[in-house]
Amino acid sequence: MDFFLRIRAANDYRNYRTLPEAAVNHPWWKGEAPDFKRPFRYGTGNALLPEQLPQHASRELPNTVETVLLALVAALVAAIVQPSLLAPIALFIAGVLVIEFIATTVQSIKRKAKTDIRVYWYVTVLRLSHDLGLLWGNLRRGRIEGITRRFNDNGTFRKSNLFRTNTYKIVKWILYPLLIWAAWMIYTSA
Repeated sequence: MDFFLRIRAANDYRNYRTLPEAAVNHPWWKGEAPDFKRPFRYGTGNALLPEQLPQHASRELPNTVETVLLALVAALVAAIVQPSLLAPIALFIAGVLVIEFIATTVQSIKRKAKTDIRVYWYVTVLRLSHDLGLLWGNLRRGRIEGITRRFNDNGTFRKSNLFRTNTYKIVKWILYPLLIWAAWMIYTSA
């Protein structure tokens, strides 16, 4: 990343242009077998970038793995303080994972991925592996403040991506309120 950012700075921070006919033939690791350790390690490394290059870092809403962790912490507290909250929290965690799959599927379809449930599942697990690595990279260094801190890998200096939109986030913003409503309905009906 440092190399990319130095070249971009030397180019007066102008964006790179894509070359549609450019192609790279990259050999597969593990003989084309699924490998979730690599995205996990990328995530662990990406957890270092906001600290090392803070001018390119910003806060975002928690990703799926961070949201599940926060919900699990809430479940531990609820188990002691208000056990009736455990069912809605469990629904919330399950719903967060389903919403992740739906959002990733919609984004994959938009990007013209092969229409195959196995592809959508694989892309979802890849994203979750990366995000788990991101969380682990922060937790193992005791950097709780690193949770929700992201590196802008496009080289911009934008300070807040909290409301940056893309298809993936829009789908989540539509489905999360429905999930919270469903969890609330379970809680109030108990």
